[in-house]
Formats: sequence, structure tokens, C-alpha cells
Amino acid sequence: MLQEGHASKMGRQIFNIASDGTFALDVYLNCNPTSTMECLGYVFVLVDSTKTEKKDQIIGFLSLGGTDSLVSIPVSDLKDNLDMGTVNQGSYDNDTGDNSSDEAIGKTIDETADKFATFTSDQLKIRASADDYVKITKNIYVNSNSDISEFDTVDVGYKYLSTVVNDVFTDFDNATLLGAQVVIGLRSANSLTTDGTISYTLTPPGSTNLRHIYDNGTVDTSVEYNSSNPFVLDGDSDPLWGTLDSNYNSFKLALDGNKYYLSAIPVGYWILTDNNSSTLGYYDLSLTNPIGSDNFSNTYVPSIKLETNSDAKVSKVHLKWYLHNGTSYYEVTDLTSFWASASRVTVGVDNQTYNIIGSNKTEVTLTTPVTNPSVTIQYGFYSSEVSVKYSY
Repeated sequence: MLQEGHASKMGRQIFNIASDGTFALDVYLNCNPTSTMECLGYVFVLVDSTKTEKKDQIIGFLSLGGTDSLVSIPVSDLKDNLDMGTVNQGSYDNDTGDNSSDEAIGKTIDETADKFATFTSDQLKIRASADDYVKITKNIYVNSNSDISEFDTVDVGYKYLSTVVNDVFTDFDNATLLGAQVVIGLRSANSLTTDGTISYTLTPPGSTNLRHIYDNGTVDTSVEYNSSNPFVLDGDSDPLWGTLDSNYNSFKLALDGNKYYLSAIPVGYWILTDNNSSTLGYYDLSLTNPIGSDNFSNTYVPSIKLETNSDAKVSKVHLKWYLHNGTSYYEVTDLTSFWASASRVTVGVDNQTYNIIGSNKTEVTLTTPVTNPSVTIQYGFYSSEVSVKYSY
């Protein structure tokens, strides 16, 4: 069970599949609405427990079908039993990392929408358009102890640059992608040694370029990394692009502060090992990737307007949110699913920062109006974060 947007609000329930293929479970069994264990969203993971290694056990995700399938089921809104029909088992390929068929679907959103009290079919479809990030539960399952009370964390962040003109909403089609950064936080059982005596290697499943990019978006250097040229850190002689963080027991790759970014996140398991030939973890980073084949189709994107006052200073920031339908961006006016899913939404205007999670605002009034400021919108969902920096 994963509550949208909150790493701390997570639990699990195991259900067995009978010999005739049927199963049932009480989705409220472990829920306590007065504590952090709230039943907002369930992610159902099908597992073949006969496999020896946990990384090979994941079969797929039980979902409701549609143009975009619904993976995170809002069980707290159910008013009746949810019959998800007869499903295929999904076919996640753990060798190649192909996750194109990793969903087990028996019924559609339209066929089951009447089982929800307040969510309409259209609202469920909007939720489905941007809920693939919850598949990060696969990484949690694979990289955890036996009862999943401790697990590794994986965060992938994307950074964009965009231009802005006062009093006009921005168009995200004009944004420029700088690239991605990765942070892998290890559970306490795998404590990193950061004094240079042990080196750690993160091997990508395919090719990606590590690029150093100037503030204006111009690429300075670009170096290809792959299985033959992996990323190596030892905590003592770390390069500018990465570091071992002893405070958070984490492997950090492509540091935004030093202007390094990955050009792509290849599909499949990234493997973390040490120089004693010990494997510390397998991470499918593509599951946290908000970037679709059409550049940005798997999550929400912002549009902002900087409103100026009579002194020609920016006094307000207005926000709209868009999703991609495979052809173009469309504005999402019902933001129920967005606010339920988001773990962070901040508006930075020069040295002023406004956290709007909880307030669900679509505009921010500045404490101090400013002239032609630098503006940054940062927003994230569990394990996936996007940052868009606007300048004139």
C-alpha cells in the first residue's frame, strides 16, 4: 500500500492466488485513518514467490484499463466491492527490463467507475494519465529486507529551462530539457564506506551521456556511460559529477549544483556493486521517469504567468497544470488527483520560496514584489521530481 506522495505512509498486505486463479483481499485491513497508515491509494503487485531472487519475482501490476491504465487504485473512495475481472498476469521482462506489458488488466475504468463514491470516470482517467510513478514499489520490493520495514529509496529528478514574459502564460512546448539526476539511498544494512577504501560501481542497463551544461543551456562536455564504462565513486576522490553522501547513505549521480545531467534513463536494472564483488541493489530507474516518448507525456507540466503591479514589479505568480494526450498538452482544471499525488510543490522567486502543498493554490502573492526575477517551480511525486527554471 502506497499513499500517494508520501514515503512515510506505506504498508503492505500479502494475498495468495488460489489454484483456480481467484483471490480477494480486504483493502482496509491495515488501515488506521487517525495515523499515517491512511488508505488512499493501493498499488497491487503480482509476484511469483517461487523465484529465488526478488528481482526476478515481479510479474506485473494489477490495473484498470483505458487509454492510460489506472495503477494506483483510490480504495478509500470505494463504495462497493471492486471486481477487477479475469486478468492476464502481466509480462514484465526482468532480463531486458521491457515493461511495455507489465500490467495485468481484466476490466476498464469505464466498467468499474460506478464502484467509486466520488471519483467519476473522467477523474479516474486523469489520475491514470500520471500515476505510473507508483510502480516504484517494484524497486522497494526488490531492495528491502524480508518484511519491507527497511528499503532503499530511488529518486530521479529532471530539470528544465524556460523563458518567461511578464503577464503572459508560458508554453511548456518551449521548455528545454537539461537532463536528469539520480539519488539512490541505501537502507542501513548496506552502509556505505566513504573514506576511499571501498569503491562503488553503478552500471546502467544501456547507454546514457553525462553532460556538463552551462546556465544558458549550452552543452560544455558530453561523455557516454554504459555497461563497459560505468559510474564509479569511492567517497574520497569523487569527481564533480557525483558523490557518496555519508549523511544520507546515498549514491548521488549527476549533480545539479555542479551542472551535470544525464541525457537519458535507459530501461532495465541499474546495478550497484562494491569492489568486493558484492551486489548492493538492483534499481529500475525508468519506473520513476516522468519523460514519455513525446518528451514529457507521463506527468503534469506547469504553465506560469508573472503578474505585474503598477510599479511594473512581479507581485503574483499564477499556475496552470497540463497533461499530454499523445498529441498535445491540455489544461487540467480538476486538480483533485494532482494534489492527492504530489509530495512537493514549491514556487521560488529569487530568494522567496512558497510551499503550496496543502493550500492547493493556483496563485501565489509575493511578500515582496520584485523586478524581472528568476522563478523556479519544483514539484514531485514519490521518487520523481521536476524542476523548471524560468528566466527572461
